[in-house]
Amino acid sequence: WSVAECLRLLHLLKEAAPGVYAEWEANARKGGN
Repeated sequence: WSVAECLRLLHLLKEAAPGVYAEWEANARKGGN
């Protein structure tokens, strides 16, 4: 992979992470995994 590709992937992960964590938290509050 090129450096630019890695940076783009990292940016996408950073953008996606808050939504994923929010979903996990909501599921945990409901008693799920």
